[in-house]
Amino acid sequence: MDFRFTPEQEALRQQLREFFKRELPEDEQVGEDEVSSDEQWQFVRRFQKKLARRGWLVPHWPKQYGGADMGIFTIIVYITVQTVDGNILVPLIAKKTVDLAPAMVLGMQLVMGVLFGILGLALADPLLAMLKVALERRSAKYDAEAAAIHTAEA
Repeated sequence: MDFRFTPEQEALRQQLREFFKRELPEDEQVGEDEVSSDEQWQFVRRFQKKLARRGWLVPHWPKQYGGADMGIFTIIVYITVQTVDGNILVPLIAKKTVDLAPAMVLGMQLVMGVLFGILGLALADPLLAMLKVALERRSAKYDAEAAAIHTAEA
C-alpha cells in the first residue's frame, strides 16, 4: 500500500499551507469556541467565508458518488424507509403471523431497545412472540385442567 501523496494532493497541501500562512497570522489563531470579543468573532466569520469561497469549508463529496446533495437524499430515504418499516410493516406482519397487537410490538421494541440497545430491538419481536405462545399454551393447559375438574365434579 502506497501512503505517499499524489502530485494533486501535494499541490493542495502546499496551497493550504500558503493560505494559512498568509490569512491566519500567529496572533489571530483562535477557534470558534474560544471567541471572546466581537472583533475575534468578526475575524472568524471572515476567515470561514474565505474558506467557503475556495471550497475548503466542508468535506468533499465527489459528483460521481452523488455529490453533496446525495447525502441529504440518502438521509431522507433512510428515515422514510425506517419509519414505514418500524411503524407500519413490522407491526402488521407480526399481527398477521403471530396475531400480536401492533401496540404490544411497539411497546416491546421500546422497552427492549431502552434496556438492551440494538440487540434488544432485534430480539423484541421474537421474544414477544415466544412469550405470547407460551402464555397461550399455559392458558390452554389450565383451561383443560379446569374443564376436567369441573366435569369430574359433575
